[in-house]
Formats: sequence, structure tokens, C-alpha cells
Amino acid sequence: MPNWAKMAERARGAITRNLGEGVTYLPAAGGTYSVRGVFSAQFVGVDLQTGSEVTSNTPNVFVSLADIPAVVTIDEDHFEREGKSYLVKEEHLDGEGGATYMLHEVAA
Repeated sequence: MPNWAKMAERARGAITRNLGEGVTYLPAAGGTYSVRGVFSAQFVGVDLQTGSEVTSNTPNVFVSLADIPAVVTIDEDHFEREGKSYLVKEEHLDGEGGATYMLHEVAA
């Protein structure tokens, strides 16, 4: 029987390694951490009540929680990418050790 947790960990690693890029995580508590994340300028989700696809022009980043040294604090922590700073507005945990963070671009 396959070990689901190990398979999910390998898949996350492959995704961030092959599709990801270097981003900087800046917790409000201090410090800077280089992590790999899959950044997107657009988010597509599903409305659970209607089943309809919802598209948003909200930037977001997918990361492995193992790469984040602390619990991310909404409306306080930031990610930086290509000279732009993004405030964390929402956290969507995938239940398998990964998370997508919805972001809002702020003045650097």
C-alpha cells in the first residue's frame, strides 16, 4: 500500500523545484527566508455552493510548509518577488503540507 504522505511530499517537491522560483518570505516577527514557490498573478477556485469556477486577478504563491520557518500571520507577513512586496491576505492549506497564500501588492 502506498504511503500517501510521502507521495504528496515528493509531488510538492517536484512542483516547487520544476515550476517554482525563488521568493523571499518576510515574517512580521523578523528575519528573511529564501524559499521556492509557484507564483501566479491569477487565481482560479471553485465556489462550493454553486460549483462554478471563480477567477480572480489576485496574486498568489504556493509553497511547501516545510520551507516556511514559522506559522504565517495574515495581514502582517510578506513575500517578495522580483522587487515587489506582497502582503499575505489569505491562507489556503491543502491538507498535505502545502499552502497557497493569496497576496496583495504593497509599496516596497
